[in-house]
Amino acid sequence: MAAEDLQTNFVDIGPVNKVMNMLVCWAEGGPASEAFQRHLLRVPDYLWVAEDGMKVQGYNGSQCWDTAFACQAIAESGLGDEFPLPLRRAYAYFERTQILSTEVSSASPAAAYESEAMRCKYYRHVSKGGWPFSTSAHGERTRSGELGGSCWSLPRSQGTRAC
Repeated sequence: MAAEDLQTNFVDIGPVNKVMNMLVCWAEGGPASEAFQRHLLRVPDYLWVAEDGMKVQGYNGSQCWDTAFACQAIAESGLGDEFPLPLRRAYAYFERTQILSTEVSSASPAAAYESEAMRCKYYRHVSKGGWPFSTSAHGERTRSGELGGSCWSLPRSQGTRAC
């Protein structure tokens, strides 16, 4: 659980893991523990209030994926030249959302789980780069996120049209 907490910046894989990991941190260190407090800060990633009450989502979002679909729709409609500002903003978003391997990320406590033994034990490793399904804070790359992010970022950075 500690590995998952660190590797996902306490967002965790989903809301069920979030609650379980949070309860373990509370039982282990109490409500004032650093781990529990870091969990509390990430609870809003899953909850929102709608007109009929509190809701919880099954993931911390799908921002990267949704942005890629919106860009694809604009491109496929042939309206890219008419809407350059939204596409520039989407490109900037993909740049901000990209998971990078930097000195800062390498200095993170999560990097301790990068060894081969830890990768085998936890079936996950610190991302070396790519795009997430949701947010870079979550830190987990997904194929659909990478497809969307790379489809729009790489061609643009090379001066060509998107996918």
